[in-house]
Amino acid sequence: MMKGALQAYHDTFQEDLFQNQAYQYALARYLLHIQQNKKWNYW
Repeated sequence: MMKGALQAYHDTFQEDLFQNQAYQYALARYLLHIQQNKKWNYW
């Protein structure tokens, strides 16, 4: 569910978001959090 929601969000706003360094930083921290908490593995 989470992956699908994130993918839809990325598809809709991909160009704008990937130009945004703050978004890239937040996404990196989110992915690191997922890696550190395997019980929340949405991937």
